[in-house]
Amino acid sequence: MVESASRVPAPAIIESPGHGALTAGAADENISFKWVFPNAKQVCIAGSFNHWQPTATPLKNCGDGNWLLELALKPGRYEYRFVVDGKWMDDPLSYSSSPNPFGGHNSVLVVNVRNGKN
Repeated sequence: MVESASRVPAPAIIESPGHGALTAGAADENISFKWVFPNAKQVCIAGSFNHWQPTATPLKNCGDGNWLLELALKPGRYEYRFVVDGKWMDDPLSYSSSPNPFGGHNSVLVVNVRNGKN
């Protein structure tokens, strides 16, 4: 469930996981993510932006299986995975991934520096 959003004003909204790159300002940029996990009781995201802490970054349950998260990220390359009801999960719709040492793949998100144009 991925929608591309390569040139959107802040906050950038990704309607689903796995976007390959976003354009952001040099300072922290609020990036909003919306995922659908219809049967989940708890959804978190763990990645290089939160030192891979599995419960440090929970998503908000918005009802009807929709989960929302807003992160403030600086431009850079980030790897992440979902933790759904305690189980680590790949993002199956990621545009980009990198193998991890546990036999799975981490999704890759790249936040680029905005050049001042929309």
